[in-house]
Amino acid sequence: MTHQRGFTLIEVVVAVAILGLSSSALFGLFSTSVDNIRRIDQLHRYHLAAADVMNRVLLLPVLPADGQASGRLSQIDADWRVRVEPWIPESFDGRPAQAIVKIVAEIEFDGRSGRRNISLETVRPSPLTYTPQDFQRAIDDVFPE
Repeated sequence: MTHQRGFTLIEVVVAVAILGLSSSALFGLFSTSVDNIRRIDQLHRYHLAAADVMNRVLLLPVLPADGQASGRLSQIDADWRVRVEPWIPESFDGRPAQAIVKIVAEIEFDGRSGRRNISLETVRPSPLTYTPQDFQRAIDDVFPE
């Protein structure tokens, strides 16, 4: 009697089934990873936009007391808002010429579960103006597009 080498049909079917199950699981993980990377990249873009708006405000030589501005970033489909609030002193009632102000820059965008936002805050000493000025135009003029 001769000894035959090779695989039986059942062994081949079992091996193909195991290979199919493992490859479908790996492709599922790969798809999820690609989706997560895409979402992280999108959040990173919104964070960079918030940093850009904050940098525009930080480059202004004079800030308005209790100034507010807002706008639209059409390239990333998001809205931005900036607020200048008193920090030291706690209010601008005495109309100080200089103060340490809190600057809040927010980016609001549509997420998977509704509106989301990214908020950046910083403080800085700044000369203040109490005369009406176009705060939004000043922010836009820092980095013309």
